[in-house]
Amino acid sequence: PFCSHFEPNAEASPSAFVRIGTPSAGALLFLPASAVVSFSSSPPVPPRLHLFLPASVGPIPSLPLPQATRAGLGGGAARDRGGLGTRSGTRRRSSAWSCARRGGGAAHGGGEGAARGGGGCRGAGRGGGAARGGGDRGAARSGGVNAAAIGVSNMPQVMVVARNFMDMVAALPAGKLDMLYDSAFICEAVLRSLPPLAKKYALQMLYVLSSVTAAAMEEWVLDGYAAKHRVAIDKLLQLRVFVEVRDRRKEVSYKMNQKFQGNMQKYLVDGGSLPREPLPSSVTGRLPASADLEAYALDQWERFLLQLINSSQVEKGTSFSSSMMKTFQRGLLSSRDGEAPKLTENGFQFLLMEINAQLWYIMREYISSAEERGVDPTELISFLLELSFHKLGAAYSLNTLTDVQRIAIRDLAELGLVKMQQGRKDSWFVPTQLATNLSASLSDSSSSKEGFVVVETNFRMYAYSTSKLHCEILRLFSRVEYQLPNLIVGAITKESIYGAFENGITAEQIISFLKQNAHPRVADKIPTVPENVTDQIRLWETDRNRVEMVPSHLYEDFPSREWFEQCCDHARDHGYLLWEDSRRMRLIVRGEFHPEMREFLRRQR
Repeated sequence: PFCSHFEPNAEASPSAFVRIGTPSAGALLFLPASAVVSFSSSPPVPPRLHLFLPASVGPIPSLPLPQATRAGLGGGAARDRGGLGTRSGTRRRSSAWSCARRGGGAAHGGGEGAARGGGGCRGAGRGGGAARGGGDRGAARSGGVNAAAIGVSNMPQVMVVARNFMDMVAALPAGKLDMLYDSAFICEAVLRSLPPLAKKYALQMLYVLSSVTAAAMEEWVLDGYAAKHRVAIDKLLQLRVFVEVRDRRKEVSYKMNQKFQGNMQKYLVDGGSLPREPLPSSVTGRLPASADLEAYALDQWERFLLQLINSSQVEKGTSFSSSMMKTFQRGLLSSRDGEAPKLTENGFQFLLMEINAQLWYIMREYISSAEERGVDPTELISFLLELSFHKLGAAYSLNTLTDVQRIAIRDLAELGLVKMQQGRKDSWFVPTQLATNLSASLSDSSSSKEGFVVVETNFRMYAYSTSKLHCEILRLFSRVEYQLPNLIVGAITKESIYGAFENGITAEQIISFLKQNAHPRVADKIPTVPENVTDQIRLWETDRNRVEMVPSHLYEDFPSREWFEQCCDHARDHGYLLWEDSRRMRLIVRGEFHPEMREFLRRQR
């Protein structure tokens, strides 16, 4: 029998424990909510196993499988897909179900696994490890049939996306965006951020008062660059540098925003100027050098991140405003009553970001929460962009700021964007490199700081750093063994990588962090991180991620086989089809194509 029996789970009632005996190939299993899947000691695993669970279950939790149940689960590089949706079609059901199709997964060994077909599937391990399954070998299957993979993962994963200021500017309502263009500094910052082709279009249209048709602008582009042309036009429309105009014949034309156009014309004629004049040296005395400012900015940022990781790591006397800590709590920290705040999955991913990407994320959340503090987000964005035009290392009086700007400048000082100083009579702030990078694009402002990590082929890791933050970040995915005054020694192990996966960190994020922070002695080598290390990290992730959840719809009870085959052919030709059962005339299609399939069924009637 496919399902030998159901047994109540005494530890988590009323969930059910499903024991799978000898399932046949292509079998289906409908499970109740909170079900746990288990296999007997050595089952004949079918090539494809389909699990249907109620959609309320959500993403399937990660379930560790006993070593004895992994027999025959290594071979087969193909990964099948599953689905999630409502049962519908010729006979509709109101209940929602999720379909998780178990397909073959690449064999995993000590270094890198490869799956072979033909006479049988055997996982070949490169780097000293043999593929797992059936002992030390993957179970061979005749005819090249893929073995089923029985890993379960937390999918889909939520990724932290760091956006720059121009993304936030483009997201503003049209009225507020036009208000921003009252400032020449905002217009200059927007122009600087545009892609090269979009910047060229903006300069070409700067002294054109009438609108230009879309067809005429397409003639400006050489053959083969149509895609870049569309990207440039979309960017200009998003930022309202161009305004779309339609005539009576519905023909599309583009006209430059009048406020943007006027300010940029004035800028080209009169030249640029600073948002405010710096204080003379007679008032400020000796100001910090550029190297001192950079060290101060990095130290402040490190203190802030250490408080995010663990408040006990922060030195006594260090305190941050409630507004900035609330900014961190927006998606990065979660707290329950009576418990200390803990990092979320987004928080762990945030720590592995490059420093400017982290800055964009914090600034976005700081602006998003402005209305909660009674501050107009438009005014805050305007001030932050103006701040990027201040001279690095110069002193600017606090008396020239509004009340809102003074509160913001104190918050930014905690992050290291500015340094606050007090004189006998006046107080002033000194912008650091972080502040002057605010208006730059994310790719252009990537940090060029020297790396500190060396990874060897034996998975040993050496980090030449005195930073407490670096040590805490390395602990997220490695086992730190020794911590000397200027050296951190550790190892990348399966257990440490699995711990990172449990916290929501992906293999690519770990590899990207190791490459971005590679020591100068190895940064110029190809590859920067040994291939056997990166391959093994990806394989460890593949070991967990073998079930994919996608929205889907189930169709069944077709009146005739001819109708069923027509539907299958239509779904297959258009890329809708996920699974079909010819014997029982059932098929599953992608959820986003359900309206198209429904329309096709109506036409067939």
